[in-house]
Amino acid sequence: MDFFQYAQHEDRDRLVVKIKSSVSEAEINQVFSAIYRRYKAFHKKKVGENFFKEIDDLVDKLCDDFEQHVLRQMENE
Repeated sequence: MDFFQYAQHEDRDRLVVKIKSSVSEAEINQVFSAIYRRYKAFHKKKVGENFFKEIDDLVDKLCDDFEQHVLRQMENE
């Protein structure tokens, strides 16, 4: 399961509500970061340490990408 699939499955409803509402980016990033940390804990061996070394500094960017991914999916529904 790739990360975006995991994030959507894990806590999508809560995150989507925050994305659609007027909450701050910091609050969205906080929920997203928690999902990322769980993914990292459960998939570290499967995905590999190098992935997380590269991504750890880019979690905010990954959150922005995920937000755009969710919004595109919502448009297609």
